[in-house]
Amino acid sequence: MKKRFFIMLFLCMMVPCIPINAGTGTKYDKEYTIEKGNMRFEGSILDKKKSYKIVTENKKIVSATKSSENVIIKGKKKGSTYVTVYVKRQGKYKKYNTIKVTVKNKIPMKRQYKYVICNENGDEYVSLVKYKCDNSKVNIPEFIDGKVVKKIEKNCFRILDEKTKVNQYITSVNIGNGVEIIGESAFGKLYRLKKVTLPNRLKDMEGSAFIEDSNLEKVNNIDSIYNLGYIPEYTFWGCSRLSQSIIIPSYVKKIKYGAFCGSGISNLEIEEGVEQIGETAFAQMKLSVVVLPKSIKEIGSGAFAGNPISTVVIKSKDIKYDKNTFRSNKIALPDIYEVWKLSTD
Repeated sequence: MKKRFFIMLFLCMMVPCIPINAGTGTKYDKEYTIEKGNMRFEGSILDKKKSYKIVTENKKIVSATKSSENVIIKGKKKGSTYVTVYVKRQGKYKKYNTIKVTVKNKIPMKRQYKYVICNENGDEYVSLVKYKCDNSKVNIPEFIDGKVVKKIEKNCFRILDEKTKVNQYITSVNIGNGVEIIGESAFGKLYRLKKVTLPNRLKDMEGSAFIEDSNLEKVNNIDSIYNLGYIPEYTFWGCSRLSQSIIIPSYVKKIKYGAFCGSGISNLEIEEGVEQIGETAFAQMKLSVVVLPKSIKEIGSGAFAGNPISTVVIKSKDIKYDKNTFRSNKIALPDIYEVWKLSTD
């Protein structure tokens, strides 16, 4: 009996000080629900100077890994489990927080969105008011409750208060082809957003739709915006990692102010047919060459300011501009011109 007691005592002493199973009735600090295959970022809790450990109760349900600044939780299988973060203080690991994570194969639309049913000439449609889910990959459906999702309201996805962490985990958005209207700043300040796929038949888009999405790298089906005949103001303002080549087609008549300001675009082509370029439309970018077609009638103040532009070709002799159009570049606008190049020798 004494020998058995000694063995049990020895085994107990071998149990690590960090629990590996939170168990039923575990107290937790936060609770999230995500779909299988989606990720949740427990944002900005890690200090590079400190050491952390992450303990996952059930690794078949979720995986939890540490990046430079976040704990990244990914749903693997339907179920609920706990993820606990420990921080090393004075040589010992102490609990920082415990997160309850529930993974579902599919989250009902009423759990994902606040929306209203609208009526237009007898036809009912869905207008999305607010996204309220924890998914990192957003797929806006074409239909909800058998009604087409036609409109995304102002600030529907935008991060308005960084302290609340709402919508700070979105990395991709796929907008269903039923959507025709995108409201002002609908996807603004989603600073983890990397990829957007636009619908096929946009009829209206208000300004600042993707303003300050600083990690946005790819916009699929951007022609959907061009088909409006104009590019709204501040559409991609501050999208500093958006570096894809841009070709503005002939049927876009007006590029409104600040449309691409502060983006990472270095290759730009403006086709014959475009007539107006608004103030700061292409300011603070990475353009080195600008060719403006004969159809251009007006360029707003600061339209190309703050670029490393060394070559400008302007084919129109009848154009309105001011002295600030190309300010803070390697080149300045002369009074009379057709083609000029600044020597960098």
